[in-house]
Amino acid sequence: NGASITLGVGTRQAELGVTRKSDDNYGKIVQRDEEAYFISYSTRTTFMGTTRLAYTFMLNYSTFNLDKQEIGKDDFVALGTQVKGDMAYVVPAVFYQWGEDRYSGTYARIGIGVGMGVTRYRGDIKLFPSGDIVTLSDRTYDLNFAYGAFAEARFRHIGIKISAAGPTFEDDLYKYNVSDIAISLGYQFYFP
Repeated sequence: NGASITLGVGTRQAELGVTRKSDDNYGKIVQRDEEAYFISYSTRTTFMGTTRLAYTFMLNYSTFNLDKQEIGKDDFVALGTQVKGDMAYVVPAVFYQWGEDRYSGTYARIGIGVGMGVTRYRGDIKLFPSGDIVTLSDRTYDLNFAYGAFAEARFRHIGIKISAAGPTFEDDLYKYNVSDIAISLGYQFYFP
């Protein structure tokens, strides 16, 4: 009762930031402007008491093929480096809602959360300022902390959603931050 399915189209990007612990050299490699189709299922919104706070779960599985590196602020180019992999996460999130969540309602939400995620990857990345190209590989599904944030607005059945989530982790040599960022426009179907 009150559940819904949303079908949408939009864009997504994935990125991996790597920091070498010994000298803080850093590299960021991305996959940008990928057209994507989205399907999501939402249960009925449950508010916490009489507040406008509620909770949800951000769930995702996606693959990535990162091939452009950041060489300056918002300047990404192909340097011949590449990292391929996949990630999955479950992030419980608390959100605040303005407006009414109902069949023909209008609302806006903003939320944040912390959960767990996994990432597998293989490839190489250039670190700056040293210019070293390092090879990265992890073919396990070790469980790590994941973060998430989203903003969503809907008018009747049409809505837009922006979300960012992904795991962060480290090993003996490097710190890693993987994120999946999506923007979608969707149509929401309600179950009576």
